[in-house]
Amino acid sequence: MDITYDDLILYCPSARQPDESVLSQMESWIMRARDNARRLLGSVFFVDVAAGEKPEYSVLIPLLKRYICLKAYSLAIPSLDLVLTPTGFGVVSNQNLAPASADRVRALRESVRDDADAALEDLIDALRNFEEWADNSHSWLFFQSLFWRAEDLRYLGKPEATRRDLIELRPEIARAEDELTKLIGREQFCGFLDATRHNKLTDIQSEALRRCRLYVVAVKNGVGVLQAKKLLLNTLEENLDAFPLYAMSTNFEANHFEPYRNKKDDTCYFF
Repeated sequence: MDITYDDLILYCPSARQPDESVLSQMESWIMRARDNARRLLGSVFFVDVAAGEKPEYSVLIPLLKRYICLKAYSLAIPSLDLVLTPTGFGVVSNQNLAPASADRVRALRESVRDDADAALEDLIDALRNFEEWADNSHSWLFFQSLFWRAEDLRYLGKPEATRRDLIELRPEIARAEDELTKLIGREQFCGFLDATRHNKLTDIQSEALRRCRLYVVAVKNGVGVLQAKKLLLNTLEENLDAFPLYAMSTNFEANHFEPYRNKKDDTCYFF
C-alpha cells in the first residue's frame, strides 16, 4: 500500500511543503507505521486488503492510509528539522521561516498523536465487521476490557477523553472489572468481549453491557455500587435466554444462594 504526498497532506495538513520532499524525509517513519498496521491486521489480511482481494475491503483503505500517515507523522515530528553535523545535531535554518518553539512542537506532537490514536480506533471499529480479522488472534489485544476505546470513558464523565486517558485509567478499570467478573462470571464477561469484538451485540446484550460498564464505574468510584449491581442483575436475570453463560455459571448460583433457615421441628438449631 503506497502512501503518496496527497495522502500525507490530506491527513496531516501541517506537513504541507512547496514540494514533495517531506515524503522522502518521512519514508522510514511511513515504513514503521505501515509495519504497525501490518501487525494490527495480520500479514495475510493486510496483503489481501491492500491488494483489494474483495470489494468490501475498499472501506478499509482510507482508514489504513489515515492511520499510517498520522502515525508516521507523530513519530517523525521530533526529528523533521534536525540534521546531523560533524559537531552534533543542528536545526535546519531557513531565511523565511523561524523555528517553532519547543512548546509549540510538543503541542503539535500531542495533537497529531491523539489524531493517530483516533484513527487507530476508527480502523479497529471498522475491522470488527470482518471475520477474517475478528476471528484472528491479532484482534484479541484490543478487546481485553469492556472499555476498549476512548469514547467509552464517557461513562466516567470524560466525553472528550483520548486514548492516552484510556491507557492511564486501565489499571483502575481492570480492578473494577475484576469485581464484575466475580458477579457475572468470567465466561459471561468474555462473552461480552467476544460479541463486541465481532460487532454482534444484540439490543439486550448492548443494554446489559451498558449496565456492566455502569457497575464498573460505580465500583471504581465507590458510589452507587448496590444500585448498579441490582440493575445489572435484573437485566441479566429477566433475559436469561440471552445470557446462557451467566445462567449456567456458579456465579448465578451464588447470587441466588439462600442461607439455611431453622424450622420449629428441627432437631438441631444452627446459629
